[in-house]
Amino acid sequence: YTWPASLEKTLRAEGVEALQGMIHQCLPGGGHRRHWFGSRNALGQTYLLRNCFFEPTTDACADPVDACMERIACAFRWHKPAVISSHRVNYVGFIHPTNRDRSLRLLGELLDRIRRRWPDVRFRTSDELTSLLADQKNPT
Repeated sequence: YTWPASLEKTLRAEGVEALQGMIHQCLPGGGHRRHWFGSRNALGQTYLLRNCFFEPTTDACADPVDACMERIACAFRWHKPAVISSHRVNYVGFIHPTNRDRSLRLLGELLDRIRRRWPDVRFRTSDELTSLLADQKNPT
């Protein structure tokens, strides 16, 4: 994703506490900044990094469920949350209903496999994850 560092100040003023993206933030005009999962900028905003991908519509891999499961396992091995990137294009069937049907079936398979492999898994929203990270950094 591309945004100038100055945008973060504007977002903070509007109440944005976390920014979700990839490990590299592209900067306008070239270059990039690297972010680590859970790191914070000078304004106190938390960076949440998408480290798993489930994009059956656009992913060229043979088995998007297996590919995502491998990334989730890697995140958990490193004691990190698995933040799964998945976009609505996978689930909207206006143009190609079969695309939607396939993606929803695969999503169901992915969620079932996650729950079977990690029975104590918790699914969280970005806001919930941001709060959990803040609580860990500021224990009461």
